[in-house]
Amino acid sequence: MTHISEIVDMFMMLTADYKLKKLFSIGEQVLNNYVEAWLILAIVDFNNVREDALVYDKTTQLFSTTLSSEDIKILAKLMVRYWLEKEVNDVLAFE
Repeated sequence: MTHISEIVDMFMMLTADYKLKKLFSIGEQVLNNYVEAWLILAIVDFNNVREDALVYDKTTQLFSTTLSSEDIKILAKLMVRYWLEKEVNDVLAFE
């Protein structure tokens, strides 16, 4: 089974956000809890193009299966999309 941290590690490699890095320095679980919402949105998008839906348990933060490297990469990139959407919305809110 794949843990959320595997996807979050890939996500962190694709982003350069000092706020996320600070959360990571506080603790991996803190960061995982913060970005989990983006993962859930990514799973919904991912399931739209997949025959077998991914099953994710929010309590254990585990997927019901072991994800391939390709699956992890796609989910991490989808998370980046939602992270960027939040960043853009934050900037627009200041205007």
